[in-house]
Amino acid sequence: MTFTERVWNFLFTYTDVLKRHLSLYKKEHNLAKEVFGENIPPMDELERHISLVLANTDPILNYPQPVASNLIPVGGLHTRKSENLEIPQDIQVILDNAKHGVIVFSLGTNVRSDKLNKRTQKTLLDAFSKLEETVIWKFESEIENLPKNVIVRKWLPQNDILGHPNVKLFIGHGGALSTQEAIYHGVPTLCIPFVVDQRINTRLIVNKKLGVDLDFKQITVDYVLQKIREVLDNPMYSKNMKKSSDIFKDRLETPLERGIFWAEYTLRHGGVEFMSTSARDFSYFKVSSLDVITFLVVITSVIATVFCKIVVFVVKACKSKKKVKGD
Repeated sequence: MTFTERVWNFLFTYTDVLKRHLSLYKKEHNLAKEVFGENIPPMDELERHISLVLANTDPILNYPQPVASNLIPVGGLHTRKSENLEIPQDIQVILDNAKHGVIVFSLGTNVRSDKLNKRTQKTLLDAFSKLEETVIWKFESEIENLPKNVIVRKWLPQNDILGHPNVKLFIGHGGALSTQEAIYHGVPTLCIPFVVDQRINTRLIVNKKLGVDLDFKQITVDYVLQKIREVLDNPMYSKNMKKSSDIFKDRLETPLERGIFWAEYTLRHGGVEFMSTSARDFSYFKVSSLDVITFLVVITSVIATVFCKIVVFVVKACKSKKKVKGD
């Protein structure tokens, strides 16, 4: 990251920390008391005593980062092998008969395609109509005058469809689960992010050259087509995604098996406190060694100040001696 990006990262991170401590924890604690009773400890105390964390991540799905031993990555928990896919018969026929390949378009559950403004919908349809590939679009209502190569469904078994060999491109919103499915099945991606976590995942996709991003603010037919063709016509994206898929799948056990083992391991041993870092009991000031840095800065400043004053005193003394001798 550039210096400016690191500054923004710092501000966003610790604004979130403050928000959690000043607002979110209180709301969560009130909700927890309704369910578990008045005696439940505060949420920040519960957080400090978490024994095991099953995290929806994986080294191939994230940037390298230091993590505690009790954080177990289980990213891709919901993915499954191509031979176990369950695709509705009508979709299966479309996938099998797509001579030029298939593009899957879905914006997930939180962003409804039918809520996009009409201009955007028309722009996308006009762009898709110019493709030779078949486009399967998760669209939550009916669309009139569909192009011949565009099929809409109110719901799609996305993970299973992405596992079909005829799928050449996935257009999504950069959500965590969708990104995992695309990487698992080795399908290059065109990301249209809407919120923060989607932008982070999109940045990962772009940086690893597994796909490209598309900015809805400047959407035009030519712009959409240019982005689609960039991914489809450049074998680099498919090659990189296939390699990432191989890495993602190359492990001793599946994410589900790993998660089950560590959950049962934790129960068998009454917790895994020995795997937890003592930093959980430290303030941010200590964890970041700001106390040490502050101490060293103060000591260095004091020494520098004393040294400067000594130098000034010596210089003045020497000038005084020269002046006395001259007199």
